[in-house]
Amino acid sequence: MTDQPAAAPGEPDRGTRYRADRSYVRCAGEGEKVVLAFPFDAAVVGEAKAIGGRHFDWNTKTNVFQFDRLPQVVAFADAHGIEVASQVRALVHSVARRERQETAASLAQATQEAAHLYLRHGLLPVPAWAAGNNGACCCPRGVACARPGKHPRSVHAGPEPHDYSWRPLACATHEEVEQRFAGDGEYANANLMLAIPEGMLVIDQDYDDGGRSAMAALAEQLGELPATMSHDTPHGMHRIYRAPAGWKTRAWVGKDARNPLPAGVDLRVPGQILMAPPSRVPAEDGLARYGPVTGTAMADLPAAYISAWTPPREHARMVRPLAPVAPGRADAAASYVLARITGITQDRRVHPRCRPVHAGSRARSGVMDRRSRRRCSHDRSRAERLYRRSQCRRRPRRYPVRAAQRVPQLPAAARLRPPPDSSRPGATGAWRTA
Repeated sequence: MTDQPAAAPGEPDRGTRYRADRSYVRCAGEGEKVVLAFPFDAAVVGEAKAIGGRHFDWNTKTNVFQFDRLPQVVAFADAHGIEVASQVRALVHSVARRERQETAASLAQATQEAAHLYLRHGLLPVPAWAAGNNGACCCPRGVACARPGKHPRSVHAGPEPHDYSWRPLACATHEEVEQRFAGDGEYANANLMLAIPEGMLVIDQDYDDGGRSAMAALAEQLGELPATMSHDTPHGMHRIYRAPAGWKTRAWVGKDARNPLPAGVDLRVPGQILMAPPSRVPAEDGLARYGPVTGTAMADLPAAYISAWTPPREHARMVRPLAPVAPGRADAAASYVLARITGITQDRRVHPRCRPVHAGSRARSGVMDRRSRRRCSHDRSRAERLYRRSQCRRRPRRYPVRAAQRVPQLPAAARLRPPPDSSRPGATGAWRTA
């Protein structure tokens, strides 16, 4: 037995050349099969099987994978020193693009099916802005949006430039659902929100704020809630119930001091909108998904909950009846009101020319008669007199009157009458006491 000639310095040995000739990764194009070949090695074969979706071709002695496994196959080849052509590496980006397209298509199909499901139960589907994989909202605000993925789409619905509303986009028929949530439409890949109609109530349970203990407290106080149509949220659950026709309650949302509900439970009432599956919103570890939907029937809200959540009636305010105005005095009444308002806004006094006058009076042309002048002078003097009186009452005494400054007053019996006038007849000129 002769020894094999040694390889020249710098050249690979025979075993290395053999593995290089028998190892390769091939793919004819986008969507085609991926072929992986390498010499038999039990450990390497085990790693190839772990990729998933593997099919071994006994005729060519190669491993065949689907096109979507190309990124894993290329990573496997790089780990084991198998050369990969540049054309094959370029197809890896196509796999990622196809996955995004398939994910978007499946998400759009799931959103459309969920919209049909909720519409059959009376809820109105509304398209909402979606959130990207980076957590930014797809609306024009982008990363500056305060509620990424949690606010509805809207259209211009008013005369002013900023009059936008989501109500025209609420789907009332299945045809509108097919149109608005189409895969190639304007609202494709949108999140799903639901408009609550009359006769429904949604209980929003938030586990982060004590929703589990809150529901247990409500069950102990008002009884157990029946099972109904609901769906999970990233932080809790939405329970949808039917309410009596014409019944109204307040939308208790948040930690309001007047909220009769325990912390962790909010009420969503008709006219509001809420998130629904399969919407996705940003979370700490990526995108969190709403859903799945549980229950196919919508239960009625128990009577105990209806009576407990019915707001108290407000007492009707008594409206004072309007004083009747004679047909011939309507002009005078209007002039009086105008005069009072004008006097208050100007100088808190009614100007003489703004006094209420009858039609045809000379004061309407700016000329005052004797009665108007006397009345104006009387009001002015009375106002000034009242003002001085009020100022005198408010003015404190600067120095108190001391006892030494007071004039002594004699008793009435000791007071002297003034001497009589001697010029009058009968006067005696003598002083007399009283």
